[in-house]
Amino acid sequence: MRHALLQFLIPGIILATALPASADDAPRVFVEERQLTGDTQSLTVAGTVMLPVRATFEALGFTVAYYAEEQRIDLTSPVVPSARISLWTGKSTLRVNTHELALASVVLEADSRTYVSADILSRLGCRYRWDEQDGSLWIYRPLSPEQEEALYKAMIKAFSRLQQLRVIQSRAD
Repeated sequence: MRHALLQFLIPGIILATALPASADDAPRVFVEERQLTGDTQSLTVAGTVMLPVRATFEALGFTVAYYAEEQRIDLTSPVVPSARISLWTGKSTLRVNTHELALASVVLEADSRTYVSADILSRLGCRYRWDEQDGSLWIYRPLSPEQEEALYKAMIKAFSRLQQLRVIQSRAD
């Protein structure tokens, strides 16, 4: 009984002490070049950026389903719809099909919103970058295998063309 009570109290206490004092303190998050605004802003908890699950993943094209009785969130990827992705409030694990992956922080619930640590992005194949200058996180959809291959081929072609231009330039010198 004591363990079950602590499981719910500790994340709440951590979250309560780490909530930003104002919306200006929250890291700005952009998904596909559009900023998450209003009551869907991120949080910082003990130095970890926490993302609002529904707002972030729906903006990335995922389907989000919440099962209150199990405190479980299921995500369906737009790239691999057959993958079963699940999170649980109060736990620091992510399940993809039968594989359990650790997250940097427990999945938190605050003000009827569920938050997950930003490290989930890499685990789900999303592309992202942190802008150190203005403290913002930029997130982009995962690439399909076909998109990755096309990008790779375009990069190889651009590199080959650059090499050709260097050869031409060296002959001109």
